[in-house]
Amino acid sequence: MYRQKTVDGVTYKVWDSIEDNCDQDEMGHCLCASDKQDATDNSLSTVDKTVVGAINETQDEVTALQENAQSKSSNDLTTVAKTIIGAINELNTNKATETELNAVREIAQGRTKGYAFDTTAELDAWLADATNTAQLSVGDVLLIRDISVPDAWWDGTTKQILETQQTTLDPITNSEIDELFVIPA
Repeated sequence: MYRQKTVDGVTYKVWDSIEDNCDQDEMGHCLCASDKQDATDNSLSTVDKTVVGAINETQDEVTALQENAQSKSSNDLTTVAKTIIGAINELNTNKATETELNAVREIAQGRTKGYAFDTTAELDAWLADATNTAQLSVGDVLLIRDISVPDAWWDGTTKQILETQQTTLDPITNSEIDELFVIPA
């Protein structure tokens, strides 16, 4: 089904025919194993786990690109200066992408920090200090103890209103129970 091919001292497995490794559906489309998702991905039931899975998959691709860039730069470079500068630039770019992915993963997994304040004025005064805003990360929650004031979150540059909906029990407490049914008042 496959043959081995060696390029630059690296041996690869090359499939002779994609059809050898595919099933055909009723429409004649090729359904290869590479087209099917891992069973664990299909069993995910929450958006957070799906986002984290996508981030992990993207981070794996970044790591593979880093390794590929390192090996490619050592094999294909014409001068030592281009090798060093190119490798450093690509590694720095990939490292920045990895840092951003880690920040998104922390938000998706609920690992953000929370800060509590008594009033909105106290929060605004705290945010006015640059040393305080420097320690904030995207997604950090800024809570106000006063329940009539909406909470906020940090978007990386400014505070944003945290979109929440307060629940009310009025329909339940003002209802009558008629056998098995709750009748709103």
